[in-house]
Amino acid sequence: QLLHGTARTLHIACGLRSDDWFQAPELRTRIGPALNHALCILAGPRVHELRVADMAGRFHLRPGLVLADLLRTYARLSASQRFAEAVAGDGHSFDLSVLDRTVAICERRGSVAADDLAAVRQLRRSLADLVASGLGSRRALTAVPDDFVCPLTAELMEDPVRLPSSRMTVDRSSILRHLLDVGMDPFTRTPLTPDQLVDDAELAARITAWRRTDELASEGAAPASEGTGDGGGRGGGELPQ
Repeated sequence: QLLHGTARTLHIACGLRSDDWFQAPELRTRIGPALNHALCILAGPRVHELRVADMAGRFHLRPGLVLADLLRTYARLSASQRFAEAVAGDGHSFDLSVLDRTVAICERRGSVAADDLAAVRQLRRSLADLVASGLGSRRALTAVPDDFVCPLTAELMEDPVRLPSSRMTVDRSSILRHLLDVGMDPFTRTPLTPDQLVDDAELAARITAWRRTDELASEGAAPASEGTGDGGGRGGGELPQ
Protein backbone atom coordinates (compact mmCIF):
# COMPACT_ATOMS: atom_id res chain seq x y z
CA GLN A 1 0.00 0.00 0.00
CA LEU A 2 2.87 2.35 0.81
CA LEU A 3 4.46 1.64 -2.57
CA HIS A 4 1.20 2.34 -4.39
CA GLY A 5 0.62 5.50 -2.38
CA THR A 6 4.13 6.81 -2.94
CA ALA A 7 3.99 6.21 -6.70
CA ARG A 8 0.57 7.86 -6.99
CA THR A 9 1.54 10.84 -4.82
CA LEU A 10 4.69 11.43 -6.85
CA HIS A 11 2.72 11.17 -10.08
CA ILE A 12 0.15 13.74 -8.90
CA ALA A 13 2.74 16.12 -7.46
CA CYS A 14 4.72 16.08 -10.66
CA GLY A 15 1.68 17.49 -12.44
CA LEU A 16 2.66 20.78 -10.82
CA ARG A 17 5.34 22.98 -12.39
CA SER A 18 7.75 20.18 -13.12
CA ASP A 19 10.93 22.19 -13.52
CA ASP A 20 10.50 23.67 -10.04
CA TRP A 21 11.24 20.23 -8.62
CA PHE A 22 14.77 20.50 -9.91
CA GLN A 23 15.61 23.92 -8.57
CA ALA A 24 16.39 22.20 -5.25
CA PRO A 25 19.56 20.10 -5.46
CA GLU A 26 18.40 17.71 -2.74
CA LEU A 27 15.47 16.72 -5.00
CA ARG A 28 17.34 16.94 -8.29
CA THR A 29 19.76 14.19 -7.25
CA ARG A 30 17.08 11.91 -5.81
CA ILE A 31 14.05 11.78 -8.11
CA GLY A 32 15.68 10.60 -11.35
CA PRO A 33 17.75 7.78 -9.79
CA ALA A 34 14.80 6.69 -7.63
CA LEU A 35 12.55 6.35 -10.68
CA ASN A 36 15.27 4.50 -12.59
CA HIS A 37 15.73 2.06 -9.74
CA ALA A 38 12.00 1.40 -9.45
CA LEU A 39 11.75 0.68 -13.18
CA CYS A 40 14.63 -1.79 -12.94
CA ILE A 41 12.78 -3.67 -10.19
CA LEU A 42 9.46 -3.75 -12.06
CA ALA A 43 10.64 -4.18 -15.65
CA GLY A 44 14.24 -5.41 -15.45
CA PRO A 45 15.61 -8.93 -15.83
CA ARG A 46 14.84 -9.83 -12.20
CA VAL A 47 11.12 -9.14 -12.48
CA HIS A 48 10.43 -12.85 -11.99
CA GLU A 49 11.33 -12.36 -8.33
CA LEU A 50 8.04 -10.47 -7.95
CA ARG A 51 6.03 -13.57 -8.83
CA VAL A 52 4.28 -14.35 -5.55
CA ALA A 53 1.00 -16.24 -5.28
CA ASP A 54 -1.97 -13.93 -4.69
CA MET A 55 0.29 -10.85 -4.56
CA ALA A 56 -2.63 -8.42 -4.74
CA GLY A 57 -4.59 -10.18 -2.02
CA ARG A 58 -1.76 -10.90 0.41
CA PHE A 59 0.39 -7.80 -0.06
CA HIS A 60 -1.99 -5.32 -1.72
CA LEU A 61 0.62 -4.97 -4.48
CA ARG A 62 -0.30 -4.51 -8.15
CA PRO A 63 3.06 -4.06 -9.93
CA GLY A 64 1.39 -3.24 -13.23
CA LEU A 65 -0.44 -0.30 -11.71
CA VAL A 66 2.71 0.97 -10.00
CA LEU A 67 4.63 0.68 -13.28
CA ALA A 68 1.97 2.74 -15.07
CA ASP A 69 2.11 5.45 -12.40
CA LEU A 70 5.91 5.57 -12.64
CA LEU A 71 5.79 5.94 -16.42
CA ARG A 72 3.25 8.76 -16.11
CA THR A 73 5.66 10.46 -13.73
CA TYR A 74 8.40 10.28 -16.36
CA ALA A 75 5.92 11.80 -18.80
CA ARG A 76 4.98 14.66 -16.44
CA LEU A 77 8.64 15.54 -15.89
CA SER A 78 9.74 14.97 -19.49
CA ALA A 79 9.75 18.69 -20.37
CA SER A 80 12.38 19.41 -17.74
CA GLN A 81 15.96 19.40 -19.01
CA ARG A 82 17.16 19.05 -15.41
CA PHE A 83 15.10 15.89 -15.05
CA ALA A 84 16.58 14.41 -18.23
CA GLU A 85 20.08 15.17 -16.98
CA ALA A 86 19.34 13.61 -13.59
CA VAL A 87 18.01 10.43 -15.22
CA ALA A 88 20.85 10.09 -17.73
CA GLY A 89 23.47 10.95 -15.13
CA ASP A 90 22.44 8.10 -12.83
CA GLY A 91 25.34 5.67 -13.09
CA HIS A 92 23.64 2.88 -11.14
CA SER A 93 20.18 2.05 -12.53
CA PHE A 94 19.77 4.08 -15.72
CA ASP A 95 19.13 1.78 -18.69
CA LEU A 96 17.33 2.89 -21.85
CA SER A 97 16.35 -0.69 -22.63
CA VAL A 98 14.39 -0.88 -19.35
CA LEU A 99 12.57 2.33 -20.25
CA ASP A 100 11.80 0.89 -23.70
CA ARG A 101 10.48 -2.29 -22.12
CA THR A 102 8.28 -0.30 -19.73
CA VAL A 103 6.77 1.69 -22.59
CA ALA A 104 6.08 -1.53 -24.50
CA ILE A 105 4.38 -3.17 -21.49
CA CYS A 106 2.18 -0.17 -20.71
CA GLU A 107 1.27 0.34 -24.37
CA ARG A 108 0.32 -3.31 -24.79
CA ARG A 109 -1.84 -3.23 -21.68
CA GLY A 110 -3.36 0.16 -22.46
CA SER A 111 -2.54 1.36 -18.95
CA VAL A 112 -0.97 4.69 -19.98
CA ALA A 113 -2.55 7.31 -22.25
CA ALA A 114 -1.15 7.85 -25.74
CA ASP A 115 -0.09 11.43 -24.95
CA ASP A 116 1.97 10.24 -21.99
CA LEU A 117 3.57 7.49 -24.06
CA ALA A 118 4.50 10.08 -26.71
CA ALA A 119 6.05 12.31 -24.02
CA VAL A 120 8.14 9.42 -22.69
CA ARG A 121 9.32 8.55 -26.20
CA GLN A 122 10.43 12.15 -26.70
CA LEU A 123 12.22 11.99 -23.35
CA ARG A 124 13.86 8.77 -24.49
CA ARG A 125 15.30 10.56 -27.52
CA SER A 126 16.63 13.33 -25.29
CA LEU A 127 18.20 10.76 -22.96
CA ALA A 128 19.88 9.02 -25.87
CA ASP A 129 21.32 12.36 -27.01
CA LEU A 130 22.63 13.05 -23.51
CA VAL A 131 24.26 9.62 -23.37
CA ALA A 132 25.85 10.17 -26.78
CA SER A 133 27.19 13.52 -25.60
CA GLY A 134 28.90 11.81 -22.69
CA LEU A 135 26.66 12.94 -19.81
CA GLY A 136 25.63 9.39 -19.05
CA SER A 137 29.20 8.16 -19.24
CA ARG A 138 30.75 6.63 -16.17
CA ARG A 139 34.24 7.76 -17.20
CA ALA A 140 36.49 7.87 -14.17
CA LEU A 141 37.83 11.29 -13.34
CA THR A 142 41.56 11.66 -13.21
CA ALA A 143 43.08 12.00 -9.73
CA VAL A 144 40.73 14.35 -7.90
CA PRO A 145 42.36 16.72 -5.40
CA ASP A 146 41.32 15.77 -1.89
CA ASP A 147 39.84 19.18 -1.12
CA PHE A 148 37.50 18.82 -4.13
CA VAL A 149 35.91 15.66 -2.71
CA CYS A 150 32.80 15.79 -0.52
CA PRO A 151 33.50 13.97 2.77
CA LEU A 152 29.88 12.81 2.94
CA THR A 153 29.74 11.08 -0.43
CA ALA A 154 33.39 10.73 -1.52
CA GLU A 155 32.36 12.34 -4.84
CA LEU A 156 33.54 15.46 -6.64
CA MET A 157 31.71 18.51 -5.30
CA GLU A 158 29.69 20.76 -7.60
CA ASP A 159 28.49 23.41 -5.14
CA PRO A 160 30.76 23.45 -2.06
CA VAL A 161 29.52 25.02 1.17
CA ARG A 162 31.07 25.37 4.62
CA LEU A 163 29.33 24.23 7.80
CA PRO A 164 29.45 26.90 10.51
CA SER A 165 30.05 24.55 13.44
CA SER A 166 32.51 21.97 12.16
CA ARG A 167 33.99 24.28 9.49
CA MET A 168 33.91 21.29 7.15
CA THR A 169 33.30 21.83 3.43
CA VAL A 170 30.74 19.57 1.76
CA ASP A 171 28.64 19.58 -1.39
CA ARG A 172 25.38 21.50 -1.00
CA SER A 173 23.22 18.69 -2.38
CA SER A 174 24.80 16.18 0.01
CA ILE A 175 24.24 18.23 3.15
CA LEU A 176 20.72 19.19 2.09
CA ARG A 177 19.85 15.52 1.65
CA HIS A 178 21.28 14.88 5.11
CA LEU A 179 19.25 17.73 6.61
CA LEU A 180 16.05 16.29 5.18
CA ASP A 181 16.46 13.47 7.70
CA VAL A 182 18.62 14.91 10.49
CA GLY A 183 18.75 18.62 11.29
CA MET A 184 22.28 18.50 12.63
CA ASP A 185 25.87 18.99 11.49
CA PRO A 186 26.97 15.41 10.66
CA PHE A 187 30.42 16.05 12.14
CA THR A 188 29.59 17.82 15.41
CA ARG A 189 25.91 16.85 15.87
CA THR A 190 25.03 20.48 16.58
CA PRO A 191 21.76 21.92 15.18
CA LEU A 192 22.05 23.02 11.55
CA THR A 193 19.60 24.56 9.08
CA PRO A 194 20.01 25.17 5.33
CA ASP A 195 20.18 28.94 5.75
CA GLN A 196 23.35 28.54 7.84
CA LEU A 197 25.36 27.05 4.96
CA VAL A 198 28.14 29.33 3.72
CA ASP A 199 29.01 29.35 0.00
CA ASP A 200 32.65 28.60 -0.79
CA ALA A 201 32.92 30.58 -4.02
CA GLU A 202 36.70 30.34 -4.19
CA LEU A 203 36.69 26.54 -4.00
CA ALA A 204 33.80 26.34 -6.48
CA ALA A 205 35.83 28.36 -9.00
CA ARG A 206 38.83 26.08 -8.54
CA ILE A 207 36.68 22.98 -9.07
CA THR A 208 35.14 24.46 -12.23
CA ALA A 209 38.59 25.25 -13.64
CA TRP A 210 39.85 21.77 -12.79
CA ARG A 211 36.85 20.09 -14.42
CA ARG A 212 37.39 22.04 -17.64
CA THR A 213 40.99 20.87 -17.72
CA ASP A 214 39.95 17.29 -17.02
CA GLU A 215 37.31 17.35 -19.76
CA LEU A 216 39.78 18.70 -22.29
CA ALA A 217 42.21 15.94 -21.38
CA SER A 218 39.46 13.35 -21.84
CA GLU A 219 38.24 14.48 -25.28
CA GLY A 220 38.06 11.68 -27.75
CA ALA A 221 36.98 9.10 -25.17
CA ALA A 222 34.33 6.74 -26.51
CA PRO A 223 30.80 7.63 -25.34
CA ALA A 224 28.93 5.27 -23.07
CA SER A 225 26.57 2.75 -24.63
CA GLU A 226 22.86 3.45 -24.42
CA GLY A 227 22.26 0.73 -21.87
CA THR A 228 24.15 2.00 -18.85
CA GLY A 229 23.85 0.99 -15.26
CA ASP A 230 23.08 -2.34 -13.67
CA GLY A 231 19.38 -2.53 -14.43
CA GLY A 232 19.40 -4.40 -17.71
CA GLY A 233 16.34 -4.56 -19.89
CA ARG A 234 16.55 -7.90 -21.56
CA GLY A 235 14.82 -11.07 -20.58
CA GLY A 236 13.21 -11.71 -17.23
CA GLY A 237 9.64 -12.36 -18.37
CA GLU A 238 6.88 -9.90 -17.55
CA LEU A 239 5.64 -8.52 -14.27
CA PRO A 240 2.28 -9.57 -12.87
CA GLN A 241 -0.74 -7.34 -13.32
